[in-house]
Amino acid sequence: MKIAIIGTHSTGKTSIIRQLSLGLQEKGKRVFVVSELSRLAPGEINEGAKIETQLWIQQKQKEEELKYALYNGHVLCDRSTIDNFAYLQRIAKGFDVSEIEKEAVRHMQTYDFVFKTKKLSLAAVDDGIRSVDDFFRDDIERRIELLLKKHDIPFYHLPETLEYKKIVRYIEEVTGLRQ
Repeated sequence: MKIAIIGTHSTGKTSIIRQLSLGLQEKGKRVFVVSELSRLAPGEINEGAKIETQLWIQQKQKEEELKYALYNGHVLCDRSTIDNFAYLQRIAKGFDVSEIEKEAVRHMQTYDFVFKTKKLSLAAVDDGIRSVDDFFRDDIERRIELLLKKHDIPFYHLPETLEYKKIVRYIEEVTGLRQ
């Protein structure tokens, strides 16, 4: 099973993945995590990102997922091709990214479940890597929502809470992994 947790940055995706992974491992499940790749990107991210950096992230996301798909287990993805594309789309001024968008949408069919976080009315915690600028975060949130709607991509809204155990319980119930 392949599960993606999507949304703008600093909405708890990594914490949700960590809790979900630990819970599944405690149940004896084999789990592989595709971490957020922007942290490994060979170039600037956030507001100053370049198209080359975002293209690298998009390609690396697919490569990492494919690598883990070769094993028998649950693949948990901290992001997906559609939310990574939202960041790319934001800086694509002058570039034709229509084929990249089509590929991102096609790739979304490889996820068994997609769960979307919601940007809460809380300030982002500065981790020294991701931007805490609310305008930027709101812009990415809006782009993700528009892409999901435009392409009719099926997804589940996660509960609007910081209680990660409640969120994990919801994911386990939806996916049938609660047993």
